[in-house]
Amino acid sequence: MVNLLWQRIVIAITTVPYPQDLGLTAVVLIIYSVLALPIGFFSGFLQWKWHKENYWRMVLQTLITPALLEELIFRGLLLPHPREGNTTESLWWWSGLSLLLFVFYHPLNGLTLYKPGFIVFRQPVFLSLATLLGISCTVLYQLTGSLWTAVVMHWFVVIVWLGWLGGTEQLIPPEQG
Repeated sequence: MVNLLWQRIVIAITTVPYPQDLGLTAVVLIIYSVLALPIGFFSGFLQWKWHKENYWRMVLQTLITPALLEELIFRGLLLPHPREGNTTESLWWWSGLSLLLFVFYHPLNGLTLYKPGFIVFRQPVFLSLATLLGISCTVLYQLTGSLWTAVVMHWFVVIVWLGWLGGTEQLIPPEQG
C-alpha cells in the first residue's frame, strides 16, 4: 500500500502538463468562476477588496499551502492516477471520497491547525465553493494526469480570494476595540 501511494505521488508530480493541458486548466477555471462568483457575490461572501499588504508573500505562501499540500493529499494520494487504468465505478468512488474528505478537512483545519479560519471554513457558502473547487481540481487531474494543473487552479482561486475578493479580511478580521 505504501508503495502504491508513493508511486501515485511520484507519477502525479513528474507528469508535466502539455500545452493543451494549460488551456484545459484555463477552461475549467472559467467554468469554476462562472459558477462560483455569482454564488459568492450574491451571498455576500465575496466582496471586491484589494488586499495589497504582504501580497507577494501571500502569493508564495499559498503555493505551498494550501495549493500544493492539499492537492498532494486529496488528488495525488487519494485518487488513482489515470495511468492506473481503474474502472469508472472505482474512479467515481475514489473521487467522491476525496471530495468529501477535502470539504470536511476545511472546518477541521479551522478547529486545529489554522484557527483564524474556523468561522469562515464552516460557512455553507465557503463549503459550497470548496466543493466546486474540489470537483474542478479532480476533473483537471483526471483529464491531464498532472498534479500541477490542479495545483495551479487551486493556487489561482486562493490568490484571487485572498488578494481581491475579501478573503484576507474574513480570515483576519480587524481588531475590535
